[in-house]
Amino acid sequence: MWWYFEKANESNDIVTYNYSRENRNLDGLISIDKNTGMVSMVSPCSNDSENDFAVNKAISKAFYLVKEGYPANRQVACG
Repeated sequence: MWWYFEKANESNDIVTYNYSRENRNLDGLISIDKNTGMVSMVSPCSNDSENDFAVNKAISKAFYLVKEGYPANRQVACG
């Protein structure tokens, strides 16, 4: 499995990323609070929309974005 994240917007407090799993459709959206590092799912991508396991994995993979200082884009693979 792999996820692709692309930065959509960044403010002083919040960064949002469009994301997708197993493709680059970027039809999902996550939000990261820069003050707390908390990742929130705004809307899951089409491949994750009916799969809670995949949604949770996408959230966990988004922590790489926090760790790496909110890059413009990032692909993360597992397995």
